Amino acid sequence: MFERKNLAVLLGIVGCLAAATWLYDRHYFVVRWPSNVQQEVLGATVATAGSLISEERDFSSNGEGFTKWRYQADPSASALRRLCGEVAVATCSFSRSRRVKEGVDVSVTLSGGVLTIEEWWH
Repeated sequence: MFERKNLAVLLGIVGCLAAATWLYDRHYFVVRWPSNVQQEVLGATVATAGSLISEERDFSSNGEGFTKWRYQADPSASALRRLCGEVAVATCSFSRSRRVKEGVDVSVTLSGGVLTIEEWWH
C-alpha cells in the first residue's frame, strides 16, 4: 500500500503530465495548427494567437468534422496589407480555399475585419 508521501509524489507527477498535455494541446490548437493553415492557403501567417476571438471544434465518430478559428484582423500586418492591396484591411474582404489532401479542405476568409480559418474533414 502506498504511503502518503508516495501517493503525493504520484499525484504530483500525474498532475504535471496532465498540465503538460493540456499546454501542448493548447499551443498546437491555438498557435501551430491555424498558422499552418494560413501558410497553406495564403502563403503567410496573418493572424496570431494574441488576436484570437473564438475557436470551435466538432468531430464525429466516423472521422468527419471541422475546426474553426476567428481572429481580429491586424491592420498593420504586412502580409494582410499585401493581400488586401489598396483596400483598407477594415473594409477588405476575400475568401480563399484549398483541398490539402483527399477529404480535407481548408479556407481563410476575411470579412468585416475578422479573419476566419476553417478546416473540414469529410
